[in-house]
This record gives sequence, C-alpha cells and structure tokens, in this order.
Amino acid sequence: MGNWDIAISCAKCYTIFIMRRENNEHRTRASVIVFDKDKNQFLMMYRRIGNEEKFVLLGGGVEPGETLEEAAVREVKEESNLDIKLDKKLTEIHYQKCIDHVFLSTTFSGNLKVIGEELVRNSENNYYSPQWIKVDQLNQLNVPIHPRWIVRTLLNEVK
Repeated sequence: MGNWDIAISCAKCYTIFIMRRENNEHRTRASVIVFDKDKNQFLMMYRRIGNEEKFVLLGGGVEPGETLEEAAVREVKEESNLDIKLDKKLTEIHYQKCIDHVFLSTTFSGNLKVIGEELVRNSENNYYSPQWIKVDQLNQLNVPIHPRWIVRTLLNEVK
C-alpha cells in the first residue's frame, strides 16, 4: 500500500478510513470522479513527481468561505478545464488529519487541459496531465487503493 498504513472501508456508507504514516496538517478536500457512461471511462490526474508516477483523483483543498461542492467544481475546472455538474457525494475519505469528500459527476463539457495552479507548477519533475481512463485499465495503473475502491463502488452504482 505504499505510504498507507491501513485502509478500512464501511460497506454501508462507503466511508473510507485511512491512517497515514506522515503527519498531515488538518485539511478539508473535495475530489471528483468525472465519469463518462457512454465511453465507460473516468477522469484521473496523471502525476509524475521526480521518478514516481501515479494516477490520482482530481480535487484539492476547500478554500475559506467555499462549500464542498463549490471546491469540487472549481478544482476540476482548474485541473482539467472541464465544466461539471455534480450528481452526488459518493463517500468521505478520512486521513489522520484530513477529510476528502468525493463527488460523482456524469455531466461535463469543455476541452481537456490543465489551466490552473497545476499549469503554473507543471514541469519535468512535477508533471500534471488529466487523462481519461477506461474502466478495464484500472488494475494496470499505479492508483492508490482509495480511488481504486471508489471507482469500483461507483461502477456498481451506475450499472
């Protein structure tokens, strides 16, 4: 599980509890799974930091005065240039000092590209690229356990 000590999920409410090794400051995040039902694919952010490569959910910190939903929509716009409509909240991921509220969006428009802070920070050693991932590719990618579990849960709900 890499940097994760333990991940426990609740089958009834889909809440995931994760204990991390590093000591994070308290943070509230909003993440989104943008799912294209017609093409059976979902949007993830490909990240390369130095030699480490992984795929993560689009999302980030909730700013002061912002609702969870507003943060989720803003983060997707900044990280992918897509305008989205949120369908519903899927789950919460509880880290030691962070809660990530994960939403589903199946309504979106726009041309896929990085436009926000990630564009400014984008470099050879800190690379961001939003990418559509076919559902059947999920097990072949370096994806942390919690997004993988969320996507599988989502697929059960949208069938």
